[in-house]
Amino acid sequence: MPSLVLKHTHIDIYGACNLADVELIERALTDCVRVSGSNLIHIHAHQFPGEAGVSGFALIAESHFSIHTWPEFDFAAIDFFTCGQANALQAVPVLEGAFKPSRLDVRTYRRGLGND
Repeated sequence: MPSLVLKHTHIDIYGACNLADVELIERALTDCVRVSGSNLIHIHAHQFPGEAGVSGFALIAESHFSIHTWPEFDFAAIDFFTCGQANALQAVPVLEGAFKPSRLDVRTYRRGLGND
């Protein structure tokens, strides 16, 4: 059986700004898709009422990118799930530029068949 290798990258950003700016988040997702070498299908971001955050999702041919923000805690959780040649780590400078975090935690996991 051929192997199926998938990459799942989790990025937590702390001490961040612009986490309630839905337009900036959509632009950042678009830029993340572009720099990672992924192929965009659709982007949607939803601003929650009041001072709450944003959840954004980019459907890509290689799987998805998502972001969930908590501006009241200056925190966002970002999830890049990809296959093929897409490189989610190329998106880290985009996130740093958009959200100016004081700290990023980046973890990449290999998933799929052939990852024993």
